[in-house]
Amino acid sequence: MLRRSSIAVRVALAAALAICSASEAGAQPATAPIADLLRDEGALAAWLASHNRDAAAAAARVSQAQAAALASRLRLNPQVTATLGGIPTGDTNPPGLGWGDTVNYGASVSQIFEIGKRQPRSAAAQFRLSSEQQALSSTLTGSMADAREAMARVLHARSRKSALTEALDTMRQILDLQRVRLERGDLSGIDFDRLQLDAQVVDADLAQATADLTDALVTCQNVLFASCDGTPGDLDAISTLLQAPDGLLPPGWDAQLPERPDVKALAAEQQAAIQDAVLARRRRVPDPMLSVGFTRDRFVISGNNPRTLMVGVTVPLAVFDRGQHDAARAEAAARELDETQAALLARAQADALALRDRARTLSASLDALRQTALARATDVLTATTDAVNQGELSTTDLLLARRTRTDLSLKVMDLQLQLFLAQNALRQVLGLDAPVARRVQGATWPTP
Repeated sequence: MLRRSSIAVRVALAAALAICSASEAGAQPATAPIADLLRDEGALAAWLASHNRDAAAAAARVSQAQAAALASRLRLNPQVTATLGGIPTGDTNPPGLGWGDTVNYGASVSQIFEIGKRQPRSAAAQFRLSSEQQALSSTLTGSMADAREAMARVLHARSRKSALTEALDTMRQILDLQRVRLERGDLSGIDFDRLQLDAQVVDADLAQATADLTDALVTCQNVLFASCDGTPGDLDAISTLLQAPDGLLPPGWDAQLPERPDVKALAAEQQAAIQDAVLARRRRVPDPMLSVGFTRDRFVISGNNPRTLMVGVTVPLAVFDRGQHDAARAEAAARELDETQAALLARAQADALALRDRARTLSASLDALRQTALARATDVLTATTDAVNQGELSTTDLLLARRTRTDLSLKVMDLQLQLFLAQNALRQVLGLDAPVARRVQGATWPTP
C-alpha cells in the first residue's frame, strides 16, 4: 500500500513538471524575422499592429473617442416626475373625510431642448476622434522607426562580433606559427609578447561586442515584443536598404510635412478646442425645459376638478455663468496647439536638412573606405604576413597591419549602421511610413 502511494506521488510530480515545462515553453515569445521585417515595411507595420502594446493602447483610445463621438450626437434624456399630494395630517374639512377622499396624484414629463449646442459638441468630439486616429498612426510610425533601429543594432552587433571572432581566430593561428619561430630563435620574446598583448586586446573587444549584442537583443525584444535571436541576418541586410544621397529628400518634401500623423493630430485637436470655445459661448443662450403633466385629484368635495393637465416652461437665466471663462480657456488651448504645431513643423524642417547632410557625409566616408581603404588594408595585411613569415619584417609591422585592417572593417560596419540610422530618422521626420501605417491601421482596427 505504501509502495503504491509512493508511485502515485512520483507520477503526480512528473505530470506537474511536464505541465510546468509545457506552459513555460508556450510562454516563450515568438521569434521575429528581423531581416524580413527590415525589407518589408508592410510586414513590419502588421507585426507591430499585432504585437506592440503601445499601438494596442492607442487603438483603445480611438475606441474611447469613437464612443464619445457617438454619445455627443444624442439628445438629452427626458425626465419623468411622479407626485402624491393632499395627504391629511390632522382634521379634515369637512370633517370625517378619508385618505382616499383628499389625495391627489400626478405625473409629468420634462424635456430640455438645447439651442445651438449639439452641433459644436458633436464637431468637437469628431475632431478628437480624428486626433486619436492620427495619434494611432503616429504611434505605429514611431514604433516602426524604433523597430528598425533596434533590428539594425542587432545586425550590427552580430556582424561586429563575427568580425572580431574571425580576427581573434586569425590572431591565435598567428600566435601558433610565431611560437614555432620563437622556439627556433627566429623571433624575439618581446615581439611574441606584443602578439599576445594584441590578441588579448582583440579578446577584450570580442567580449565587449558580445555584451553589446546581448543588450541589442534585449532592446529589440522590448520593441518587437518577440525574441530577435535565432534568426539569420547580418549587415548585408542593411546595405541593400541604404538609399542614394541624392534621393533622400523627395520633391516637395516640406509641403508634405503637415501630412505627418502627429501634426494632423495636433491640427484636429486644435479644431476641437475651437469648437469647445463655440460651445462655451453658446451657453449664454438658455435651453428651455418643456414640461407636460397630468393630475388626478380625489378632493372633489371641495370643488376641485378630478382630472387636469399641466404645461410648463422653465428657462434658466445666464446671469453669472455665461461660459465666458470656459470659452477663453478653449481659445487659449487652440492658440497653444497652433503654436505647438508650428514649432513641430519648424523642427521637422531643420531636422530633415540636418539628417540629409549627415547622411551625405556618412555615405561619402563609407564609399571612400569601401572602394579604396579597405581593399588596400587587406592587401597590405597579406603582404605583411608573408614578409613576416619570411623574416623580412618584424611582428610590429604585422600588428600594425592587422590592427589597421580590423579597425577599418569595424569602421565600415559602424558607418553602415550610422548611415542607416540617419536615413531611418529622416524617414520618420518626413512621415514616409504614414501611408502604410494607415493601411494596416484600417485593416487591424476598422472604424465604422
